[in-house]
Amino acid sequence: MALSLTSKLQVSLGEVTPEQTPKKAVKRSAEVLVSHPVKVPKLETLPSARILAGYLSQVYELAHLHRGAMNPLYWHGPIELAKLRDVAHSYSAHKEGAFEEATSLGPPGCSLRDEQGLLLLALRSTEPTSVSPAQASTEERSGAELAPLTFFSSELLSYGQRIAHGKNYRCTQCQSSHFPPTRTKIVLVTGSEVIAAAGLPHILTLPGSAAVATHPVAPHQCWDTVWILGGLRSDPYKVLKGIYGTYKGSLKLLLDMGALPVVHGESASSVITRLNVMV
Repeated sequence: MALSLTSKLQVSLGEVTPEQTPKKAVKRSAEVLVSHPVKVPKLETLPSARILAGYLSQVYELAHLHRGAMNPLYWHGPIELAKLRDVAHSYSAHKEGAFEEATSLGPPGCSLRDEQGLLLLALRSTEPTSVSPAQASTEERSGAELAPLTFFSSELLSYGQRIAHGKNYRCTQCQSSHFPPTRTKIVLVTGSEVIAAAGLPHILTLPGSAAVATHPVAPHQCWDTVWILGGLRSDPYKVLKGIYGTYKGSLKLLLDMGALPVVHGESASSVITRLNVMV
């Protein structure tokens, strides 16, 4: 039978003798039309598939802020975090990449930064369940001035790469697909861009220097990095809740956010108390 949606099946009945001929005439050959229903893969009918189609079709003005960014999350936005997570994990991990020709995995970490430094995101103050691309001044990046709910997240930016590369996605730190998601995450939360970028082959304080060789870690040793501009002076709890609020598993937080408040006059005991309250 031909592999087509509608095929013709030829049935031959062979020679028929007079003794074998039934009362009703039988044709020497009969043509039977066989119709095969069009089968749509289940993945194509998932709500996340429709979300992906809508996500890829909506290009917002915010995209022009980071034309050089290698991460497709910077070509679209704002987008609800729950939808972004659903598309990245439930849909893209099974599909070919959506931007195979437009993007490349490139050198390690290229999807996490542009010419200004680490790529920044921002929660919408009126709708903290949505995220958008963001920019910040040098003063805001250093923590001298506050940039409310502005942060870098390797976890969220990896969603953009998952959508771009589908099942070919690989983590820049451990070269694994991280699929299915693990039940335990290690998260480094810092108020310093230099600390957040320490594992990347790029020295932010010496942009003209040679790349630093970094070696992949084992998947079970891998970690997420969250850089919150302003550190503890910002609202780290709301940022972390936005990123991991629906995570079903155990979070191990490594906190490095005490320096900026102390520099700006807060006592060490107050900082320690606030860190303890947050976890």
